[in-house]
Amino acid sequence: MLTAVTVEAATVELDDFDAVIKEVDEARARLERRQAEAEQASIDYAALQQRTEDEIARLIEVEERRQIDEAIERELQRQREERARQDAVAAQATANRQSAASAAATSSSSSSGSSGSSGDSSSSSGSSGGSTGVAARGEAPHRRRRRHRTLVAG
Repeated sequence: MLTAVTVEAATVELDDFDAVIKEVDEARARLERRQAEAEQASIDYAALQQRTEDEIARLIEVEERRQIDEAIERELQRQREERARQDAVAAQATANRQSAASAAATSSSSSSGSSGSSGDSSSSSGSSGGSTGVAARGEAPHRRRRRHRTLVAG
């Protein structure tokens, strides 16, 4: 009987030992899965970090290009405004010259029209437009062309 108890006790101990080994194996398998998951998470993290750094670098480049484009647009706008200002000044100068030429032509027409030697069929005092009498003689268009050439050449 003692042997039977001893055999039975040994069997129980072996069964307990097998159960403990099974638990250890299961724990080891869980640990290995967790380690694999941790390694994968570390790999995923590194990949995400690299993508984030790449995206930041791309966004920096985009911002630099945007700032350059903005500076170019400001310069183009400044040049357009300067060109418009120059055109307005040139138009005003042209208008002033035409006004002065018209006034000079009118005064020239008035003085030559009163002497009667101009050959102009219209009266100089009746020309309120200023260049009507002069244009009929053909003096003002010729003078304007010459001035225009001077302005373009000069």
